[in-house]
Amino acid sequence: MTNAMTIVGSSIIVVLIAGYIAQKYLPPPKPAIVGIDLGTTFSCVSVFYSGKGTVEVIPDELGRKTIPSVVAIPSKNTYFVGYNALELSNYDSSRVFYDAKRFIGQQFTEAKFNMEKQRYPFNVMRLYGTVAVFEAGHGAVVELYKAEEISSFVLSYLKKMAENYLKVNRVQRAVMSVPAEFDELQRNATIEAARLAGIEVLRLISEPTAAALAYGLHKKENTRHVVIFDLGGGTLDVSVLIVLGGMFITRAIAGYIYIYIYIHIQLGHNHLGGQDFNHKLFQHLMQVIEEQYGFLLTDEDDLHSLRMAVEQAKLQLTNATETLIEIQLKSLTVDKENHHRKQQQPVTFSYQLTRDLFEKLNHQLFLKVLKPIEAALADANMKADDVDEVVMVGGSTRIPKIRYIVSNYFNKSLNCEIDPELAVAIGVGVQAGVMAQAWPVQVSATEIPFKSKKIHIYDDEIDLKQ
Repeated sequence: MTNAMTIVGSSIIVVLIAGYIAQKYLPPPKPAIVGIDLGTTFSCVSVFYSGKGTVEVIPDELGRKTIPSVVAIPSKNTYFVGYNALELSNYDSSRVFYDAKRFIGQQFTEAKFNMEKQRYPFNVMRLYGTVAVFEAGHGAVVELYKAEEISSFVLSYLKKMAENYLKVNRVQRAVMSVPAEFDELQRNATIEAARLAGIEVLRLISEPTAAALAYGLHKKENTRHVVIFDLGGGTLDVSVLIVLGGMFITRAIAGYIYIYIYIHIQLGHNHLGGQDFNHKLFQHLMQVIEEQYGFLLTDEDDLHSLRMAVEQAKLQLTNATETLIEIQLKSLTVDKENHHRKQQQPVTFSYQLTRDLFEKLNHQLFLKVLKPIEAALADANMKADDVDEVVMVGGSTRIPKIRYIVSNYFNKSLNCEIDPELAVAIGVGVQAGVMAQAWPVQVSATEIPFKSKKIHIYDDEIDLKQ
């Protein structure tokens, strides 16, 4: 009997050792579940690697990890997504659709719909009296697309990116993030968009919770009250969370309702976000060009070049105190001698931009970021001193002046350890690893549903939870 027990015990030890060796030295299984951040402006997809315990945000073929949430439908049964769609907006903005996330699962009254549709260069109409649909006209043929369908095109693109990168036949399951204030209709519509893209949604988690997961706040001692400051390309949202181990409770949310300004060169609208900051600089440079050359710039190619230069300059000023903007303006020409003959050549516009000037141009906009912070804290019955951690999310939080203003308000250092554009995607990637039972085991997020209402801030006024 003793010998038998010894043999059994030895066999178990051998199996355990073999399993350890296999886990340590054999290649881990390819991720079966992805995490998806379907954003208003940009979207991305991530995976959790079993064995390594790391999350990677998947790049496209050019190494870009964030994809514009833009869909162009130039003809029937043909569509483009992301950067390719963005390029088409320079030629026919009426067939380039974006902001689907603002419409998904929404029920519109006539008054609200009429206000919304004026903000876009493409056609939007109401179906069944309440549902907004996007209208793509192709000659005599008109096609209607729900927000779920537009979003499904973006999700299909992300799905294909993941399949190509991971070298798998099909990616079929995902964890997705949604705004904390999304109601059941909006959440179900998001799940439907994924279904249309051939993706089964195993779980939805809120964007603030995803960001908190990415930063590992559930593992930190003495971190209970957390503010998630999310400033992206077109939105600003501030969330107050209570973190108790793996439990995340959203106490309050406040954000700016975007302020409409029709700008043909900026996809037709403007929000409190990175695009606003770009537009202030763009307006300044347009004025400089007009004063310098006596000519108002209207050429589409030149406007596009200037817009790209503005975005690049803003990014460079994150780390540099000044940068040179230099572009060719094809619509402006000068006579130049070439082999003793005068030839018309494009003007090269050069401008030395300092960070100080960029901050001066955007001074009033930068100060507006404090209003949703104040509103969210007040709704949560908290003061700035009560906050243990401030997490920065969204690409526009890289702007040094934004960080200074927020840090100064809370009188503490900000948590900027993770790429702010990828924080939500990393968080849903962690939760995807949990759902896949990947090793090492992560703490699953337990959320208490947000049952209150988001505080909407309209420029200088606060709309208290309508």
